[in-house]
Amino acid sequence: MLRSTSFVSEGITRSDVKLETHKCEATLITGCVRSGTTLALRVLTPDLTVDEEIVPSPVNEPKGLTDAIRGNQLHEVQVELERGLMNRCRTLKSPHIGFYLPLLRGDFRTVVVVRDLRQIIPSMISHSDVMKYDLGASFWHGFCGKTFGSDDFAKAHAFAVSIYESIGRYHGELEVWNYGCWNEWTV
Repeated sequence: MLRSTSFVSEGITRSDVKLETHKCEATLITGCVRSGTTLALRVLTPDLTVDEEIVPSPVNEPKGLTDAIRGNQLHEVQVELERGLMNRCRTLKSPHIGFYLPLLRGDFRTVVVVRDLRQIIPSMISHSDVMKYDLGASFWHGFCGKTFGSDDFAKAHAFAVSIYESIGRYHGELEVWNYGCWNEWTV
């Protein structure tokens, strides 16, 4: 089930954004890297500290969770997700967990951030640490049954397409936030 609301981010402060109350206390934010997941984290956790915003932190791509994902260890991913959602903010951002979303269980609100691939791919390629998106040959072959491309464009494209294909197989309720142009959010 998809729920939607709209707002434009230009000129709006965090205190102006009113999001509906959810039955779940914990929120998982995912979507392709460079799609706006950090912006979603900032909107949903207005009291986020500088230490919590950096990667890795208990709120933003916790190391144990990222290691479990890279290692293709489903049980550990589930354990680290449950541990991660117990942080002070009860919110966890992990773009990479989108690959595992259809396999996970739990009672958490799921926010998926989408953005035009024509914006995501150049952003990934131009990012100073593009290799952090390479999850390793064993992950790609074992989990996705694919090979990760040889050049930066092929890597970025494979990553973006594969993560949204995985998220598309999730059977739970999703909130899809479309981060369009630089000054527009459609939730």
